Amino acid sequence: MTDLEKAQQIVDDFKPTEEPGNKVVYIFLGKITACHEIFRQYNGKTLQADWDWVIDQTQLDSICYVGMGKESRAYASNGRSIYVDIKNRLIMKKDLSNKDAKLLEKELIRALGRYLKNGGSLANLWLGSISPTDPIMSELNIARRQHDNDRKIEGRKVAATNNIKPVVVCDFDKVIIATGSQAHLSKIYACNIGELLAKRRGLSQVYSPVLGIYIYACYKEDFQTFVPTKASRRQPGTKDKIIQMTHVVSGASLSGTARDLGNQLSIPSDRIHNVANPNYPNIQTTAGWSATYI
Repeated sequence: MTDLEKAQQIVDDFKPTEEPGNKVVYIFLGKITACHEIFRQYNGKTLQADWDWVIDQTQLDSICYVGMGKESRAYASNGRSIYVDIKNRLIMKKDLSNKDAKLLEKELIRALGRYLKNGGSLANLWLGSISPTDPIMSELNIARRQHDNDRKIEGRKVAATNNIKPVVVCDFDKVIIATGSQAHLSKIYACNIGELLAKRRGLSQVYSPVLGIYIYACYKEDFQTFVPTKASRRQPGTKDKIIQMTHVVSGASLSGTARDLGNQLSIPSDRIHNVANPNYPNIQTTAGWSATYI
C-alpha cells in the first residue's frame, strides 16, 4: 500500500467529533531523497538552525509532509522549511473543526512516520499540532531558541527605552514639523513613525495623509547630523540580481531574479537570496537547490 492509499484510508475512516469548521488537513506529495542540516552562528556559537529537504516531486504516490490549518495555508510558501510545487499539494479533508483537524493530522503523522525520527516518509518535526510532544530537537536547537528568546527580551528593553525618547519630524528640507514621542506623532500624523525610525525594509520616508506630504523622522539627539533621504523608486541591493540555481540531484538549472525563481519553485525569495549570498557559507541549498549570483 502506498503512502497516498494509506492516508486516504485513514481520512475515509476518520469520524469528526465536533461540528464542521473552516480547517483542512493537507499533504505534500513527493519522496524525501536527502536531508541536510543547516547551521548558523548565534552569539559566537554554531547552532543547528533548520533542515534542508531534497524532494523527488515525481513520486506522486509518496507523501513528504502533513499539515492542517485554513485552506490558504496549504498553498502558502512563507513560514516553511519544505517546499513543493502547488500541483503537488493536496487537501485531504475540508470543513473540520480546529480540534478534529489536529486529531486527523496527528493520526496521519503517526501512521506515515517521520523521516528524522523513525525512518518514516514525512519531514514533520512534531507529532502534530495537538500536544506537540516528542519533537525532533537537538541540544543545539534548544540553545538557539534560548538565544532567540534572550534577544527578544533585550529587544523589548531597547524598544521600551526608544519609545520614550523625543523624536523630531521634519520635511525633506529639514524644516521641523513637530517634536514628541513616536507613539504620539504616529497618532496625529496617521503613519508609523516607529517603522521609519527603525528603517525597516529600508524605509527612509513615510507618507502622512494628514499633512499630504512625505515626512522624515529621527531621534532629537541625532537631529544635527540627520540627513533626510528620499526613497528610491528602485530598491538597491540584490532585488534585481540574476541568480543561477542548480538542483543538486537532477542537475536541472534555472536562472532569473529571486522573485521569478521563487514563483516557479514555490520557495520564498529571501531563502534563495540566503543561499546565493556568499556571506552565509553555511547555507548551501534550499529545497535541494543551490544558488549563486551571476
